[in-house]
Amino acid sequence: MPKASKSKDLIINNFVDEFKGEFKQEDNKLICILCSKTINTIKRYNINSHRNSTMHKRYIEQQPAKTSTSQLGAIKDFNEQLCEAFIDADIPLFKLENTKFKLFLTEHMGKDIACTSTLREKYLPMIFERRMENIRKAIKDKKVWIGIDETIDAMKRNVANVIIGTLDTDLNTEEKGFFLVMVKFWDQVNSTTVFQTVLEALNTVYLHGIPYNDILLFLTDAAPYMIKSGKFIQGLCPKIIHVTCAAHGLHRIAEEIRLCYPKIDKLISSTKQVFKKAPSRINRFREMQKLIPLPSEPVLTRWGTWLASVSYYSKYYDEVKNVVDSLDDDAACVRDSKESFANPKIKLELSFINAHYCFIKDVILKLENRNLELIFSIDLIEKVVNELDKVPGGINIKKKCDQVFSKNIGLTQLKKISKVLLGEANEELKINLNPDELASFKYAPITTCDLERSFSQYKSILRENRRRFDQSTLCKYMVIYYNS
Repeated sequence: MPKASKSKDLIINNFVDEFKGEFKQEDNKLICILCSKTINTIKRYNINSHRNSTMHKRYIEQQPAKTSTSQLGAIKDFNEQLCEAFIDADIPLFKLENTKFKLFLTEHMGKDIACTSTLREKYLPMIFERRMENIRKAIKDKKVWIGIDETIDAMKRNVANVIIGTLDTDLNTEEKGFFLVMVKFWDQVNSTTVFQTVLEALNTVYLHGIPYNDILLFLTDAAPYMIKSGKFIQGLCPKIIHVTCAAHGLHRIAEEIRLCYPKIDKLISSTKQVFKKAPSRINRFREMQKLIPLPSEPVLTRWGTWLASVSYYSKYYDEVKNVVDSLDDDAACVRDSKESFANPKIKLELSFINAHYCFIKDVILKLENRNLELIFSIDLIEKVVNELDKVPGGINIKKKCDQVFSKNIGLTQLKKISKVLLGEANEELKINLNPDELASFKYAPITTCDLERSFSQYKSILRENRRRFDQSTLCKYMVIYYNS
């Protein structure tokens, strides 16, 4: 290629100086900074023609601040901050494609708004990496716990979330001590995929080698494949204690109570159907009972809601019965509800359950709180066990309670650690932890509530009009959003 003449180079430099901020020189070419267009013929006529073009004028009007290389960098920062703000606020990025909204931002911010694909492909990974770096700094040189749980999303995919948190003796309420570090889609759900996902998450967080001795607690539910994966991880991390969620365990006890009282279950389920999506019946209820809430709608997979319904019917039995009896509807749910209310044993069973078992729902609510001290959490569990031992009869429920907590070996170990923290331990623990590590369990969690909350946020992101997410993008988006 022939060497460019000095005269051409000089001409280009003169034009760059003359139209400062509008043109730049690259590879011996004159390029418009605003339009990113190359001026092929270096003549004043061509330059003036370009400067008078509609496209060039529009860029000048809409982006008056875009005049230098440093300002170009500022625009990049603006787009990154814009992308981060939209994700943290859970505003879909495609909203920026709205012409009026984009024009509003352009006119009032004086910035060039990047297109949605640019924000998603360029800036979102940058924000994700910055969040991950913040997580690495937060857990550096600290004792940690790790938890994993899985669910099936709206698109029938198996999704697993992994959370990592710090174990500290001092609680900093201004900072969240746990972080979502990975969202993973599984083709198969088994102990191997759980183990591989946990290992991948640890490798993602610890770039320079996993400190296996600093991972002291592993939280999961009580599914058999989770139990098996815990044994794999215990082989990897010599000091780790595997605990299955205590709130899940209490829910399983509540489920046993429901199965022991089928008449009460029929009353609750049939009355729920009476007022579900039935405006005329709801209006009748509100006309007759203005001072009480509508009958609660328990969700069997939501912890303690069936017991909450028992409390409701115990308190408002006569009021709800009067409304149901007043209905002249021949629907099957109305007939079933009337039959249940007509059974004289219903009142007696409601009273018994409310007196002896409904406290479990309050314990679950307390355990759902964040930053509980271990000694307080363990005390709540001990309260449930002691109270159930006092209940007359209820052999099946007592057996279920013993079965749930006897299988949770990790929780038994945490009970011993709790006694140490209370100063009540009378013998040496057979746990491979030094005094500093034992002290770090002061605020150790015993539930997977934060993982359950992460799935609620995931469900919010993956609403009906946002299901075209690429899996990789969705994983990054979720990590950014949860850790905002």
